[in-house]
Amino acid sequence: MANRSTFPISIDTFIEHSEIMSSDKPLIVRYQELTLKEVLTSEDSDELVTITNRLRDKLQTAEDFNKLQDSIVNLQNFFRDQVDGYVDTKQNEMNTYVVTKQSEMNTYVDTKQSEINQKVADFITFVADKETYITSYADSRTTEMKSKKDIFLTYVDTKEDEVRNMVQEFDSNSARYYQRWTAQDGQTDFNIYMGDSTAVPPEANLNIEEINIDLIINGVMQTPNIDFVILQNGNYDTLRLQGGAGTLVSTGTEVIAKWYKNVGKLYFSHASTHALGGSDEITGIQEAQLDSNLQNKVEKGGIVTSNVKPLNDVGVWLKIIG
Repeated sequence: MANRSTFPISIDTFIEHSEIMSSDKPLIVRYQELTLKEVLTSEDSDELVTITNRLRDKLQTAEDFNKLQDSIVNLQNFFRDQVDGYVDTKQNEMNTYVVTKQSEMNTYVDTKQSEINQKVADFITFVADKETYITSYADSRTTEMKSKKDIFLTYVDTKEDEVRNMVQEFDSNSARYYQRWTAQDGQTDFNIYMGDSTAVPPEANLNIEEINIDLIINGVMQTPNIDFVILQNGNYDTLRLQGGAGTLVSTGTEVIAKWYKNVGKLYFSHASTHALGGSDEITGIQEAQLDSNLQNKVEKGGIVTSNVKPLNDVGVWLKIIG
């Protein structure tokens, strides 16, 4: 008999069988009757072929078992003739490689250890030579930094009220938005500017996480990122149903979305002028307008202190972001 298995040239395929059900009983009974008959008419033969085809995935035939045996034998031959010898050869090669590399690594480590010991000795000598210089320099810098600290604290005290007023301009509030749609059959995309509510302002676009949106279909709350996502269409305006949520929608279905967003003064009067990932330039400030004690520079993105090192006993930094 020919070998029914195609392994290792290709992976064998087998019929996936299922259990016999009570509804199959008439066919099973008839199948037994026909197979037990000593002589079959042409009509009997045709019927037997038809029943066999209908019950193919529920019958374990001799051909099925023979193919399974051929597959097992082919697999055994493959491991005996192809895999075992290959593994032994590669094991010998690996053993030789490991022994060689171990010797090379020992030599390398010994060399580098000697180099490191020498560098440590050189560094200890260098530190000893510079100890006196560093002590003297530290004393002078301490005196200098104390003077700068006093100047800096004086400036901060005089500007405290100005900074507080500036921060108060950047207050933040949150707004609650609401949209309702009367869906069409099979509808999965819902644009917030095309619902039943016409009072949704432009700043209500959905540049927020799905978890911050309450989506309700026929009174049932949907799960973010599982039942719906925000469509990445560049405008963040559309909610898209996915998974089983799409099956809930038919003509006339009520779909409701509710969400919060930050809409403070900073959001409208300042952040709207920012390019994505960028910041505004501060213009109209002349160097002569700055206090003579302010050692800052005007840079793109805000007024940031520079040339002022941290003080061990103060640790004060001032950063006013524009």
